[in-house]
Amino acid sequence: MSENTSKFGALSAVLARDLATVEDLPNYIAPPAGVYKLMIEACGQKVINEKAVIAVDYIFLELKSTNEKPDEQDEIEIKKIQWGKDKMSESFYFNDPDRIETTLSVLKKKFGPLGPQLGTTNLLEILDRLPNLTIEAQVGRRGDENDKSKFYPYTRMIILAA
Repeated sequence: MSENTSKFGALSAVLARDLATVEDLPNYIAPPAGVYKLMIEACGQKVINEKAVIAVDYIFLELKSTNEKPDEQDEIEIKKIQWGKDKMSESFYFNDPDRIETTLSVLKKKFGPLGPQLGTTNLLEILDRLPNLTIEAQVGRRGDENDKSKFYPYTRMIILAA
């Protein structure tokens, strides 16, 4: 028994793998602006920084078009996307009682147009039916107010993908 085997115990057999055979984790990204084909992986309530949110997680499937001529940095970022693996997430906060109606209006504007195809006009039912839907959406990114090197993705003009 080698020293490594005893130090890692029963996990030695699991860990004794070439890194090329270990799958890469997805990256959470804020890609360059464009229209993307996305799969909604999950939609549900979470707590972020002790605040109640509805979080929607997306997986990038394909770039349909860019909004404008991408610059060299955008092209580099687009080439780095692991299609079918890399993700983005949007969160809708419900911690401020004075802004709940505004948050509901944002959810209505963003996901309400999917209601007719999902057979409902009830917001909870629409959100409940989002996981595993394939959509096309215009994706943009906004900069962090305090850190200009950080970006946060957002979607708009969501439609069901053909």
